[in-house]
Amino acid sequence: MNRATAAATITKKLFQREVVSGSNKYFIYVAETNVKAGYQRIVSAIEPKLLEETIDKVERALKNNTLLSPGHASIAHDIIVASMPHTSDDPNRHSTVFVHDRTGKHIAVGHVTDDPDKQQLAKEEPL
Repeated sequence: MNRATAAATITKKLFQREVVSGSNKYFIYVAETNVKAGYQRIVSAIEPKLLEETIDKVERALKNNTLLSPGHASIAHDIIVASMPHTSDDPNRHSTVFVHDRTGKHIAVGHVTDDPDKQQLAKEEPL
């Protein structure tokens, strides 16, 4: 999936939280509709504690400067949680996030790990 495709896959998102880290401000959303993956998520059906913990982990990664490179941090605006915690080819339990700039352009994708010691920077191409 290229960046243009990734950005087009999320057609609806639900605001969760505003995060300030240094001089940067980010807005965390949860994807409600992902055309590429073929789902529509009912955010209100997600167990509230799981949703809160997932958003907390995204906030932690942003504030600890472990999710975004300095270049991405300077242009990032929206952080969209595309999946709740799971394992995949990446054996570390994680949530997948898309990083968009102010115009909605996809700039990176990352895994926000349950274990902060295993957190890695988001990459320009999908993981």
